[in-house]
Amino acid sequence: MTEEISKSLALTPHFRGAMSPYVIIHHDKKVIEKIGTKLSKLEKIENHKYRMYRGNLNNHTITLIHTGMGAGNTALVCDQVVSQGAQYIFKLGTFGALQENIQIGDIYVPMGAVRSDGLTDAYAPMEYPAIPTPEMFLATFQAAQKMKLPLSSGIVHSVNIYTPYYQKTYNPNKYSPEVYQELNVFGVEMECSSTFVCSYVKKAHSIAILLCNREWNTQKNFIEGKKVDWDKHKKDSGFEAKLSQAIELILETVAELPVKG
Repeated sequence: MTEEISKSLALTPHFRGAMSPYVIIHHDKKVIEKIGTKLSKLEKIENHKYRMYRGNLNNHTITLIHTGMGAGNTALVCDQVVSQGAQYIFKLGTFGALQENIQIGDIYVPMGAVRSDGLTDAYAPMEYPAIPTPEMFLATFQAAQKMKLPLSSGIVHSVNIYTPYYQKTYNPNKYSPEVYQELNVFGVEMECSSTFVCSYVKKAHSIAILLCNREWNTQKNFIEGKKVDWDKHKKDSGFEAKLSQAIELILETVAELPVKG
């Protein structure tokens, strides 16, 4: 074993022997389990930190990982799985809309992310863009076209906080929704920039598929101190249907990619 490989294994203790070339990540355990029902020969990978599964899609072997929320968790997973042989990372997630025309369940594929994550400056200078791999971006839209599934794209705001985004902070320009609305940013979430930067720096491919789970009006009312149903999307059957479509989109994209070891 070379010194380089030995060092890599020492720094990636959570995923040994469980990695596939294709990895799908999500912050919700239930969604990871839902994806697992679409794979054959599914096996649960015992792990004291993460909920993990491995299964097959035709000739492709796919690893599913529950990351938990936030840039830190996502960066740790992306960093380690690439070191263990992952080549394609699909981030499935949600976002809160910043534009009034976006509705619950709308599917967006970010072409870039604003790096307000507070973490990726450890990987690259702030001038370094947070973008998906162009080949995967194109493959995803081709798969959507084949499925006749409408997709939108744009820039998303990746932050390292949750509710403070909608409250007064010491750094209003960094976290002000109004600033990013004027810049035509479609939504806010927490993991895209870390997924893109960590993967690209380590020479892996990545893409994100996001569903709107909160419309701008809900967030605006929250900011104004009004009572809102923050989990309205969980009662929306249309959202669940769109989630299933997003999962199918990822699997269709994987099927179009080359078979790896």
